[in-house]
Amino acid sequence: MPESRKIVFYAEDIQSQNFLIDLLMELLNKFDQEICYLTSDINDSIFKEAKYHRNLKVLYIGSGFIRTWLFINLKADLFITTMPDIEIFHLKRSKIYPVHYLYIFHALVSTHSNYRQGAFDAYDTIFCTGSQQISEIRKTEKYYNLPKKNIFKDGYRPIEYLINESKSYKKNSSDKLKILIAPSWGENNIFEHCMNELIENLLNEDNEIFLRPHPMTLRNHGNEIEKLKSYFSKNINFNLQEDHKDRSILFESDILITDWSGIGIEYGLGLLKPVIYIDLPKKNFNPDFEKLNITPMEVSIRSEIGEIVDIQNLESINRVISNILSTYDKEDVLAIRERYVYIKENALNKAAKRVLNIANSNRSRNIRNSN
Repeated sequence: MPESRKIVFYAEDIQSQNFLIDLLMELLNKFDQEICYLTSDINDSIFKEAKYHRNLKVLYIGSGFIRTWLFINLKADLFITTMPDIEIFHLKRSKIYPVHYLYIFHALVSTHSNYRQGAFDAYDTIFCTGSQQISEIRKTEKYYNLPKKNIFKDGYRPIEYLINESKSYKKNSSDKLKILIAPSWGENNIFEHCMNELIENLLNEDNEIFLRPHPMTLRNHGNEIEKLKSYFSKNINFNLQEDHKDRSILFESDILITDWSGIGIEYGLGLLKPVIYIDLPKKNFNPDFEKLNITPMEVSIRSEIGEIVDIQNLESINRVISNILSTYDKEDVLAIRERYVYIKENALNKAAKRVLNIANSNRSRNIRNSN
């Protein structure tokens, strides 16, 4: 087998790529490892990177028959992705070679509520963000009598980066409170249910408002975005941020308002700033999640790092903001972060070494079995 197929990465879309790129680059730059990278995103930025890395081979496989065929006929020692649900739908494990499958989380959320039942059953190894995910996976294995997976304490890179960036970021001085609104995508989100009412209430107090719609909202609801922009265009305190590459507002803002978006946990734990959750129905992808008798992390943490506001009580939003800012304790939230997320020195380097060890072990095992 070619060395480049020792380790294969797969990115379903640009969001997936964001959670794979750092590990991939660590393997290329620090360990001079050959990598095969498969992508279903024709605009994946990895194509540019391939020009500068002789050990990186990139292949666009789309989302149709070619991808389905390639998955079934994959020959590699280790396959790494952020895509759950292998074996549940049309994408399957390799039928011709004993590939080792490794899953990396792209969100700091529960495994039993935010994903379908069986979403991770086909994986051999999982890199977990914190102890909560490990407890959920182990209890799922026990409840459904599943074989034990290899689980490693990997941490969560987006929070690590926020922590590091915040240490050197110089915030601009302002007399106004800067409020960031970042809704989730899909059913039951702020953008669809109460965006105008929420913004109007916040602007009543001469706050500076920054709306950061979800990338999928920007892509699929352009007309609604334009209407909202036009409606508030005369108010100098309203700002619409459409460039998600610009992360400065995360550091400039004083507080975040969201619904069930994962950014709430990242913002609260990474930057140690308060979060307000507009209480909308939660999206549960596994109707049987309550069988494990574990409260999903994204449910329990809301009242620990912020406040919850009923959608029928938006007129109280400014009062809630005032209260949370006067009582917020960073030390308390720091302790919560240490409970939920693994924060380790040189975490990325350790993850790369672990990946190499898994790939080498699987290759050695396969060679022995073939003799």
